[in-house]
Amino acid sequence: MARIHKERGETGVLEVRETSVQVSSAESVPSSATDGVDCQSFNTVAVAIHTLAGSPTYSLDVWLYTGDAWIQASGGSGAPASFPDLTATFGQIFNIAGFDRIFVRVFALDTGSVNRSYTLVG
Repeated sequence: MARIHKERGETGVLEVRETSVQVSSAESVPSSATDGVDCQSFNTVAVAIHTLAGSPTYSLDVWLYTGDAWIQASGGSGAPASFPDLTATFGQIFNIAGFDRIFVRVFALDTGSVNRSYTLVG
């Protein structure tokens, strides 16, 4: 996955955009230290699911790597961060300060494909 680096504004905030990846089937839970994308030294990531092909219904969950293990992210209520049965494009911003990697996993996909891209900031 290629990275595009940008430096913007007077504050010099660094922005890194990963090239998008096409996902055409459900993905496994991350297990390797190279799964997902490197988010060290960043505070925020914007994740987009776009370029839907074949009218898919898909579901997402969020995983974070601590340098020792992958853990499933949770929402404010403590329940796993999950976005089930989506049928349109999706975008979400996550606070990732202190983590080494992030993986927004497509854990269900009935037909077709979706593209996933990450933009890391700060």
